[in-house]
Amino acid sequence: MPSYVWRQKPPTLQEVIDAGGSAHYWARVWNFNRPVMAEVSVSTRADPLENYVTVVSVGGQAIDEPTTSPRFTNHEMLPGWDPLEWAGPVPEPNGKT
Repeated sequence: MPSYVWRQKPPTLQEVIDAGGSAHYWARVWNFNRPVMAEVSVSTRADPLENYVTVVSVGGQAIDEPTTSPRFTNHEMLPGWDPLEWAGPVPEPNGKT
């Protein structure tokens, strides 16, 4: 069983690229009473041309915002909620038992 280090910074672009362009991470706090799955993926902006990381979902709720969004960087935006913490990436199951 892998062990994970929790951190307040969301996954970096290089980490998501290294995971194959999309990945699942454990996420905890905000208003969750236990860790939940978060999905992230690499997105591309056309003008200016650049790659960035999008948070697709957290705890089954669609987010579809870049990790640079104030929701993830401005902890005062969600008063009374602890900042979201991340751990991963979580390996994908290979379907073999």
